[in-house]
Amino acid sequence: MRLIPHKALQLMLCKALNLTLARGYGKVLKLEFDPKTKSLKAKVLLEGESEPIDLEIGKFEMTVRDGTGHILLSGIKTSRPWLTTLCSRLLENRPIKVDPAVCSCLSLIL
Repeated sequence: MRLIPHKALQLMLCKALNLTLARGYGKVLKLEFDPKTKSLKAKVLLEGESEPIDLEIGKFEMTVRDGTGHILLSGIKTSRPWLTTLCSRLLENRPIKVDPAVCSCLSLIL
């Protein structure tokens, strides 16, 4: 049983991402995740862009190594084909070090 409603968790995670991973790249405007499939959909406004992009992550996993949190992403798709290619090459199945605040939020849903 969850102590925090699903929508509240999505808002917390969105705020945590904006304070950490998205800083300097843009802003997460909307975030939806499915804890059963561990998939994620977001609307993101990138720095210098006038229109937001859609981002889909087919699966995400959180791991902790040596006391540091990491996120592993797979099945990355965006509404910009060139960005999908770039994300696939640079982020797909590579551990991304994350802030403890993001790990705390993710641990509530995983």
